[in-house]
Amino acid sequence: MTIRAVPTVCCALSLSLAACDQAADQAADPVAPEGTSISIVADSKEKAGVFTANADGKTGEVSVAFPGFEAKVELPKINLDDTNFDLDGVKLYPGSRVKTVNVKAAEGSKGDQATVNVVFEAKDAPKAVADWYAAELARNKADFARSGNSLSGHTRDNDAFAIKLASAPDGTLGVISVRE
Repeated sequence: MTIRAVPTVCCALSLSLAACDQAADQAADPVAPEGTSISIVADSKEKAGVFTANADGKTGEVSVAFPGFEAKVELPKINLDDTNFDLDGVKLYPGSRVKTVNVKAAEGSKGDQATVNVVFEAKDAPKAVADWYAAELARNKADFARSGNSLSGHTRDNDAFAIKLASAPDGTLGVISVRE
């Protein structure tokens, strides 16, 4: 499975994340549009503990922590959209904006496990967004089923995914979850 977003993280879940161009004057600007918030937690019981990284979409503050090290820095806000996301060849719905990306990875007795949740906004109604995903998944020969405005299935790597869509004031609020 390949998911594209920002920043790059090494974990058992193969994430390919691509950076966005950002203007330096956007960092921590309270009147600039909200960026994408990113949270990454990787728990390595055998290799030194928990690694966390967070990017605050409101302020641009990025924090990183792992045993023996912590850092916070102000950077330009990260703004992810439909051009920064890919799930087995299916992009994010055209014109969408990513609100949050949450990655949680852990080593366990049953092997490495990871979950990625991407929350996004789209301007169109949930049914139109669900229709588009169903067509794109079918075009990419994905293993999936649809129930109303929700789709679920498995990636080429046999990771489970779900796409849940709900009405929002400006269109659709969607959540894409991928679990290894």
